[in-house]
Amino acid sequence: MQTTDPTGIFNRNKLSEEFSNVLPDEARLKLDAILLEIQTDFPESCYSLEYLNTKFRSFLTPQSTCGQKLESLFQAAAELTTAEAPKWEFIAARLLYFCLLYTSPSPRD
Repeated sequence: MQTTDPTGIFNRNKLSEEFSNVLPDEARLKLDAILLEIQTDFPESCYSLEYLNTKFRSFLTPQSTCGQKLESLFQAAAELTTAEAPKWEFIAARLLYFCLLYTSPSPRD
């Protein structure tokens, strides 16, 4: 599989942008850091954020809430897991952890 964004910067920015109006700045910065870690830890082309971005956008609707967008991001990575690209499962786990941090009620609530 050949990607059109070999550095992944465009797709990382596009994924982060999707959350620009729905996540606090601190959370968006954390998401961007996680996406950068994913790019660093999984440099093989089959783990390109281009694939994650494309799959993620296929789940979105104009009415998607922040929680639904975060769940879609995790779901996209999970569904990209195949025998040929099994590490998407690890990527999905990282995204799930992030989703749980920002969608679960605070113990103070």
